[in-house]
Amino acid sequence: MIDRLVAHRFRGIREGALEDCAKFNVLVGPNNSGKTAVLEMLYLAVVSGREGGLVLEDGTRFEARVPLRHDFLGYRPLPRLWARHGQSSHWEEPPGGVTEGGALWYQLKDLPEAHPLREFRIAPPLGEAGYEIEGFDQEDVQNIVLFALEQPRALPAEMAPDWLSAEMQPEDARLAYLWYPDFVFRGQATRQDPLDHLAIWALEGADKQRPVKIDPERVMFFDFHVTHAHFHRRFWEFAYNAVPDWYERLAQAMGRIFPDMADGRVEINPAPNDQEAAQMVGDVRLPGRRPIRIDNFGDGARHAFKVLAGLIALAETVDEDRPGLFLWEDPELFMHPATLGRMLDEVVRLVRERPIQMFISTQSQEVLTCIGQLMERDAISSSVVRTWQFQLLDGFLEVQSFIGKTLNVWLEYDMDPRVPARAKGSSHLAAIQHATVEGEE
Repeated sequence: MIDRLVAHRFRGIREGALEDCAKFNVLVGPNNSGKTAVLEMLYLAVVSGREGGLVLEDGTRFEARVPLRHDFLGYRPLPRLWARHGQSSHWEEPPGGVTEGGALWYQLKDLPEAHPLREFRIAPPLGEAGYEIEGFDQEDVQNIVLFALEQPRALPAEMAPDWLSAEMQPEDARLAYLWYPDFVFRGQATRQDPLDHLAIWALEGADKQRPVKIDPERVMFFDFHVTHAHFHRRFWEFAYNAVPDWYERLAQAMGRIFPDMADGRVEINPAPNDQEAAQMVGDVRLPGRRPIRIDNFGDGARHAFKVLAGLIALAETVDEDRPGLFLWEDPELFMHPATLGRMLDEVVRLVRERPIQMFISTQSQEVLTCIGQLMERDAISSSVVRTWQFQLLDGFLEVQSFIGKTLNVWLEYDMDPRVPARAKGSSHLAAIQHATVEGEE
């Protein structure tokens, strides 16, 4: 499980850190406060599971990972994030290429000539004699803009920002390096350090002696783009074959959320007019009626159907050796408050007993109220819940965390955890949190 995140120059965040992450993490704060950027950093660092080797100009080699070609839901990791931000699905003029041997090479000309990352290669993994290893190709050059190092030993000092090194030891962390210019913080006109041209962030587990243990193939990032998109066929094939009674369980969950669907059945079929047969669509069969495409229901039903289809599959395919990560942006999207509460009940029921860590970003008071009610009913243990209040000031991420039922105290006092200014410098609120934590102990 991820215990700690330390960030350097990723998107709008110049510096920032999250400490003591829990199983259930709720990120709140104003618009443009860094919530989505944190979800994206977690996603990119953990979905990086494709093996390779970082080879520096002096021949030094580190075991490295780059993003998988497709994530749990079937999306290509970097292209899906570029699409979120209105950009092309590939980097048209990347600062590198591919060698005849299938290695990627890069030349980052913004870095000084003597810097270890000025020129480097990402080589295919070393295989046993007689076994052919699949190399990288031109598509990879245009889609791979970061690598991750797992607890690297003897890392050159020039490869770790000073303040990050002061926060944690590189050999205890997973370090991610990204060089795509639009995702690197640009708030400082004059850069003082070569690494200011890179976005770098680090993840640390609760046990510093072991790597962060989350299966890259079990990372589900759900946002509003997924709500409006069809299922990828590769996801459907995996879930249909791996999850017993997947359709039946999805229908039952939808019936608990939407009572008028209680007797319905669901199917997922090829999308019409899809020449490549790469997309699938959901159908709902209600008694006495013809099948209705889920995309012809209201947006709230589409949201619930698609997030539960993915989460049921994730929950049934994780185990202690392959833990999962669920990243959920705006669960309140298109949802009536009562329906939202029932959907969150379903999500918690699926996740609470399984090795899945969860991060939610939200703007909704209803989401916070529902989570508070889940703790009050002991549907979820308050000891595994953290509410994170974000504020971004000149690129510096200020974060305040509240353990468990402290959230309920906020709500009881009619205070809004989404508004950092009201909490800033308040000894009264600090006392509330202290009293709440002591009561839980």
